[in-house]
Amino acid sequence: CEKNDLIGNFEFKAKGLLGMRGEANLVTGTVKQKSTGKTLYEINGTWDKQVKVKEIATKKEWVLFDYDQCKEEKSMSMYVPPTEDLEPNNSLIVWSKCSEAIWAEDTAKANEEKKRVEDTQRVLRKQREEKGEKWLPMFFNPTEDGYQFKEELETKLAYVG
Repeated sequence: CEKNDLIGNFEFKAKGLLGMRGEANLVTGTVKQKSTGKTLYEINGTWDKQVKVKEIATKKEWVLFDYDQCKEEKSMSMYVPPTEDLEPNNSLIVWSKCSEAIWAEDTAKANEEKKRVEDTQRVLRKQREEKGEKWLPMFFNPTEDGYQFKEELETKLAYVG
């Protein structure tokens, strides 16, 4: 944030392959003063439970996000559109067979489906390259720092609850 001379660096880590290694859903990060590079805050936790902030100078720590509290206060529920309303390249469609195999604890089938998805993506990328087409994200615009959500889509989003 240029205005406040702050810069954040965050890392999100899901489960290891098929949930076999390490803790799941980790979020870690730092907030630094951009002009000096000095770390002001550390962020640690899991995005599906609780994320805490620690102020380095004072060692004071507080809860930034508590999933259970948020769920209770906001009556959060997950909304998944009907399959027929999803586009063919929606990740829920693309990865559905792999997800089903994971839930069924069928590691061999999950790996097979993962490979199928990845191979299909490679073929599609090669086809785009052969046609000279440049892939552009549907919901984000590329920026110098990564990606930014397309402004025209923000107005179309609505809270579902």
